[in-house]
Amino acid sequence: PPGTESLDHLDRGSFSALPKLDCLDLGCNQLTEIPPSLQKCSDLSQLTLSGNFLSSVDNQVLETLSKLNLLDLDLNNFTEIPPGCLNNKKQLFSLAMRGNQIEH
Repeated sequence: PPGTESLDHLDRGSFSALPKLDCLDLGCNQLTEIPPSLQKCSDLSQLTLSGNFLSSVDNQVLETLSKLNLLDLDLNNFTEIPPGCLNNKKQLFSLAMRGNQIEH
């Protein structure tokens, strides 16, 4: 039915023309990677990627998101908190990773 489609990928330049984007919800899709074009969204403060198929994070993408204060990675396929994903995240106050396969 209309409105129930899920994204499994995004075109390479999907967010290139949106440098002032502040909040993005890509939850409940079938993404296996964080879209590289998010690097252009330097004002992004909230990013929701819950309910996808992510198992790793491209630190090059996250490095440019220095204003990020909320990162929601709930319900993905992570087995660990991705090394380096929190570098340069002085504004980050909420990191959600419930429902992953992380062992302490």
